Amino acid sequence: MSHNILRQVIGYLVLSLPFFLVTLKNFGNLSLLLLSIVGGYLFLFDKNRIRLSSELKLFSWISVVYFLIFVLSNYVNNLSNLEDYVSLFKKLHFLLIPLLAISITQTLISIKHVLVSGFIGLFFGVIYQYYQYLHLNINTPSGLFNANIYGDILALYSIFAFCFVITQKSLFERFIGLAIFLTGFFGIALTGSRGSILAIFVLVMIALFMQFKSSKRKILIGLLAVLSLMTLFGLIESPIAKRFDLAYQEIEFWLSGEKLASSVGYRLEYIRSGLLAFKESPWIGYGLIHPETTLANFSRINLPFSHAHNEIINHLLSAGLLGFFGFTAILFNPFLIFRKNLTIEGNQLTSQLGFIFIIGFFLFGLTHITFQQEVINSVWMFYSVYLIAQIKNQDSGNNSP
Repeated sequence: MSHNILRQVIGYLVLSLPFFLVTLKNFGNLSLLLLSIVGGYLFLFDKNRIRLSSELKLFSWISVVYFLIFVLSNYVNNLSNLEDYVSLFKKLHFLLIPLLAISITQTLISIKHVLVSGFIGLFFGVIYQYYQYLHLNINTPSGLFNANIYGDILALYSIFAFCFVITQKSLFERFIGLAIFLTGFFGIALTGSRGSILAIFVLVMIALFMQFKSSKRKILIGLLAVLSLMTLFGLIESPIAKRFDLAYQEIEFWLSGEKLASSVGYRLEYIRSGLLAFKESPWIGYGLIHPETTLANFSRINLPFSHAHNEIINHLLSAGLLGFFGFTAILFNPFLIFRKNLTIEGNQLTSQLGFIFIIGFFLFGLTHITFQQEVINSVWMFYSVYLIAQIKNQDSGNNSP
C-alpha cells in the first residue's frame, strides 16, 4: 500500500474519531481498532517509518505494563475461565496504545480540526438527548451511552470548548466555543450525573486559574459572569437541585446506618468494604472479577454493581498496590508532559487540553468508572496519545530554524 494512501486513511480515521466517540461509540471503537491494525502493519513491515518521541515511547511502555499488571493478578488468583477475563478484554486498549501511537504519528491532524470534529459530535449528541427527553419521555437521556459515562465524555468535550474560548483571539471562535461549552453543560445536566456536574465546575475553575496571570482578564470576568448565572440556574432548576438534595440525604442516612441501600449508599459501602478487602490481599488484589463476589464477606448489604464506582478502590481490589501504582503512573506520566509545556509558546492550547484531560479523568474516577469500560477507555486511548503526539510535533516546529 502506498504510504500517501496510508497517511490519508489515518487522517480520515483520526478526524472522525472525536465525532464518533461522543455519538456512535461502536464506530469509535472500530476506528481505533483500524488505526491499531495500521500501526501493527507498520511495526511488522515498515519499521523505518516509525518516528515515536521518547515521551510517547515511555507512555506506551507504561500502558503495556499497566495492562500486564492485571494479567498477572488474574494469573496469580487462578482465574482461568473465559468469564473471568471479560473485564480484562475491556483493558486491551492499553495494550494497543503503542500501535495507535505509531499510526497517529504518521500524519498529525491539527488540534483545531480535531476539536471541531468533537464539537460537532457534542452538538449532535445533545440534540439527540433533547429528542429522548421530549419525545421518548426518558428522564435522564444519555444518547447511546451509560448516563455517568456519557456525562463524563460531555464534560471533557465541554471543558475542551472552554479552553478553546480562553486561548483563541478571534471573537467568532470564542463565541462558537462558548456556545458549545453551554450546550455541553446542559447536556450534562440532562444526564443527571452529579459526579460529571461537579467535575465540570472544578475543571472550569482550574482552567480559569491557569489564565489568571495572563492579559485576558476581561475574558475571565465575562466567563465568570456567565458561570455565575449558570450556577444560579442550576441551583434554581429543580431536577438538578433535587438530585443533589437526595445525595446529601443519602450520605446522612449511610453515616447514621439508618439506610445503607441507596445510590450514594452503595458507592460509600463499596469504598468501606473495598478497603477492608484490600487489607486481606494488599499486593496483587483479587483479579478483574465482579467486586460484589469479593466483598460479600465485608459489606453490610448486598452490592448490586459490577464495579465500585471509584477507580482507586477498583484498582486496589483488582490488582492491589501494583494496580494502584499502575493507575498513578498512567495518569502522572502524561500529566508531567502537559504541565511542562503549559508556558511554551505555541503549545499552550494543546498543553491546557492535556492538563485538563488528565485531571478530568482523575476526578471522574472518584465517582464513576473510567479505566474499566471500553467506551471511556477509547476516549482515554485516543486523546492521551493524540495530545502527547501533538505536543511533540509542535515542539519540533518551535525548534526548527
